[in-house]
Amino acid sequence: MRRVSIPQSATTYPLNNILSTEGNVRLLRVLIGNPGAMRLSDLARKAGLTDRGARIAVTRLESTGMVELLGRGSAGQVRFHSDHPLAASLAALYRAEQSRFENIIDTLRAVVQGLSPVPAAAWIQSPVAPGRDRPGDPLIVAFLGNAASVDYVAVQLERALENLERSMDLTIEIRPLTRADLAVMAKAERKNLTDAVPLVGPAPSIYAEKLEPRKAKGKTRQPRHSDLDARGLAFGRAIAAVIIEDPSSIERARVWVEKRTKKASAGERRELEEWHRLLRTASPARLRKLLKDPGERATRLRQTLPFLQALTAAQRDAIMNAAESNLEDG
Repeated sequence: MRRVSIPQSATTYPLNNILSTEGNVRLLRVLIGNPGAMRLSDLARKAGLTDRGARIAVTRLESTGMVELLGRGSAGQVRFHSDHPLAASLAALYRAEQSRFENIIDTLRAVVQGLSPVPAAAWIQSPVAPGRDRPGDPLIVAFLGNAASVDYVAVQLERALENLERSMDLTIEIRPLTRADLAVMAKAERKNLTDAVPLVGPAPSIYAEKLEPRKAKGKTRQPRHSDLDARGLAFGRAIAAVIIEDPSSIERARVWVEKRTKKASAGERRELEEWHRLLRTASPARLRKLLKDPGERATRLRQTLPFLQALTAAQRDAIMNAAESNLEDG
């Protein structure tokens, strides 16, 4: 940060020093979101800073009274000074920052689910998804649709998101895709799908593998919610069979849920937390029963399946092919 030519009073304007660098802002975000003391190395890792950068920022923040050092050296810990006069206001500011992004995700998901026809899948992709975007970069919403309706759906989506762009001061770019587009997608772009944030349908990482374009066999009707539910049930039955042969897939799913929850929106986080409880407490037999249950709760949970990577590419592709065949036959 460049030095200003005319200094201002630290007593009158303490925010100048508290929020003076991005390092300070990052450390405060982590400390406010993690009550209690933290080791400097853990704090640096969660804030995305080097140990040296974190140490410099902590020294600055300690001088403002916003953080406290408990001990020195490698055993020292850092904590947010919650009794500081500005502590509550800063915490509210960071909560507002978090709520803003959660509202963006929840609104995007609701808009996509309200489209007609509903896309087979939709997601947010690079650069926002992996957190590499800079000021002015667009938020890219990609979706997978039927070739006959994908352009029409894209227009619907653009119009429906105008209010969100205006209210959140965002630039949203729509990227409509068909299976044929995925089949010829460049390797580098396909790799970006692994970091994408799912909005509707399966995680887009399953489309990052080799896909062959499907030839139309006849007139295809548009998918309905019941078609998506049926496809989810087919995935659930296939996963239930995998659990019998490989119970360790439950632990891998639990790890995926923990990782996914850290960057999920409020709406998705509720579903993931329910899955996390099930994966920690339910027996394999109970999980298999839930995955195959056609009931309302199971149908809702299958919209956020943490087991998809347990299936091979061939298994996933076979389920998608069967779902498309049902559309063609219907």
